[in-house]
Amino acid sequence: MASELASITVQAPNDDANRELRLTLADLLRNDSAYTSKYSISLSSGLAIRNVAVQQDTSVTRKNLVMSSTYSLLDLESGEVLFESQATAIAAYNRVGSEFANIIAERDARERASTQVAEQIRTELAVFFERRNGR
Repeated sequence: MASELASITVQAPNDDANRELRLTLADLLRNDSAYTSKYSISLSSGLAIRNVAVQQDTSVTRKNLVMSSTYSLLDLESGEVLFESQATAIAAYNRVGSEFANIIAERDARERASTQVAEQIRTELAVFFERRNGR
C-alpha cells in the first residue's frame, strides 16, 4: 500500500487555500522520483474564518478557521476516477491586541488545518487501496 500512496502525484491550484495542503499531502504520501506516477489526486480547497467569541464591545477574541477540501483520485493509465471524497478540519486561534500576533496565529491555524486535512485524505486513500487490493 505504501508504494501505491507514493505513486500519487498531487495537483492543486497555487492559492492560499491549496498550496500548504498540496505540499503537506505530497510529503505524507512520500511522493518522490523513486516511484512512477500511476495516480493523480486533484484537490480543490476553501477556507472560511468564523468569529467564535465576540465581546460586548464587538471585539473578536477567538476565531475558527475551517478548511474544506474535495478531492478525486485519477488512474493515469485509464483516465478513470477511482475515488472521490471530502475532508474538513477546524483550527481555532485567539485574537489579541497585537496585529502581528494575530497574523501569526492565523497562519499557524492554516498550517494545522492543512495537516489535519492531509492526514485525513491519506487515511482515506490508504483504506481505499486496502479494500481495492482485497485486504
